[in-house]
Amino acid sequence: MSNFPLLDAFYLVVDHESRHTEVVVLQMTISSTHKGSAKGFAFLERLKDRLQFLGDKRFGPVDKRQKLPAWRISFNYRLVVPIPTEDQGSVTFIWKFPCKFPSSISGSVYIQLVSSELPALLTEEDESHLDEDYD
Repeated sequence: MSNFPLLDAFYLVVDHESRHTEVVVLQMTISSTHKGSAKGFAFLERLKDRLQFLGDKRFGPVDKRQKLPAWRISFNYRLVVPIPTEDQGSVTFIWKFPCKFPSSISGSVYIQLVSSELPALLTEEDESHLDEDYD
């Protein structure tokens, strides 16, 4: 088994007033082409269901509970690429998703370059040597 397919991390941006939670999905890479796995979609769909359940849960006596609008859950996806400062603007990156996004977790996709003053540690395009074995 390799690293978690599709994402390395995520964080939540919660706005209680508007009852909206944005799930920001992060994938880090040093390769100019990155491929994910559809297995990550199932995880994100379970996460969305859980957030929806927690957001819609009401506390207190039944007769005193307020009728509140449902929480909105949205997603955006960011491929984070550390790149030496002198290379920025001269490199093209591609993030290939394994299949069509399920509509329940679709969202905007961004490639986010992170400046680095250090020279790149690896110049290989293949990330397969970075796979970890969890068996």
